[in-house]
Amino acid sequence: MSEAIELGRKDGYFWEIASGYDCTDFFKSLTLFLDKEAVFYIECSSFDMHVIKTLREFPIDERHSIYAGTISNKNMRFHFHLNLNLVNRLVDISENFAVPEYADHITIYSDDVHLEAYDFTTGPIYISGLLPESFVRKFAKKCKRQFRLLNEQIM
Repeated sequence: MSEAIELGRKDGYFWEIASGYDCTDFFKSLTLFLDKEAVFYIECSSFDMHVIKTLREFPIDERHSIYAGTISNKNMRFHFHLNLNLVNRLVDISENFAVPEYADHITIYSDDVHLEAYDFTTGPIYISGLLPESFVRKFAKKCKRQFRLLNEQIM
């Protein structure tokens, strides 16, 4: 497996989507990434057993290492090919479980990281600066949040 990848390593700047978004809106917005041959990475320290069972229905597609979103070494991590069936199941999970039961950290990647969300729903979403503003605007609108462009040095 290759070296771990992270947002901003290649592009140096990124978009920030304001925190406080609804997780169901977030998962529905992932349909915008379906044409990018992306992988969905999810990490959690306390997955509900029903969530784990649901996630294990999908084949693992781990193309890159992702830096852990928390310092806990007990977190479970899954990498899945992002597809419409997965998005629909994630929406279902988000409507039936509390956020701490299914997500601490989420990343969408292919060759590079497209999106990172640490402290899922309470922290901001970061999207690669390589993606056009029109794409980010659509994503932010689906999440019902404001967005802005940041330089990596701000983080």
